[in-house]
Amino acid sequence: MSTLNIKSLKKKGGKLVKSLNQVAKKYLEVNGIKIKYFADYIGCDKSNCTHWFNGERKITTEQRIKVHEFLSGKYLTTSDEIEKEE
Repeated sequence: MSTLNIKSLKKKGGKLVKSLNQVAKKYLEVNGIKIKYFADYIGCDKSNCTHWFNGERKITTEQRIKVHEFLSGKYLTTSDEIEKEE
């Protein structure tokens, strides 16, 4: 899986992406993560997430917290956790 770095967040012309929705959208693109997976994690339907990514809608405070969790990698399941489940 790729990691997100500052260079990957730059737009054309060298402007840095600053809004959370743009950072999250780029993170999904860079890491090949489906919007549906992300939407399910933060508790939002796919349509609303797509509108949020485009700056057309807002998300709740709880969903913003989940976005930050997602971006920090809390959605990942480690191999140890998988082995414990079996």
